[in-house]
Amino acid sequence: MIYMTNPVKKRFYWILLQQDLSGTWCIRKIYGGFENNRCREVWIPYPSELYAAKAFTETEYSKRQRGYIYDDIDNVDYFALKPQIINKLRVS
Repeated sequence: MIYMTNPVKKRFYWILLQQDLSGTWCIRKIYGGFENNRCREVWIPYPSELYAAKAFTETEYSKRQRGYIYDDIDNVDYFALKPQIINKLRVS
């Protein structure tokens, strides 16, 4: 997993190399802006782990060329899914 930010454009970019539920190797990209709540997630499948790893490094290199830098996640809750409580979902 690589987390990068672009401080000029105020955007973030996550790249993950992982398998989907059927065992296909994929690159998972999550990206968006810090100043809005819009975010996009894309899964790109590859025929093998080798092809996926090569595409992963090419994506990372491309983002660095566009001004993205490695960063730490300041607010993990911004990206985390929160469980819903049944009592909050009930309408009285």
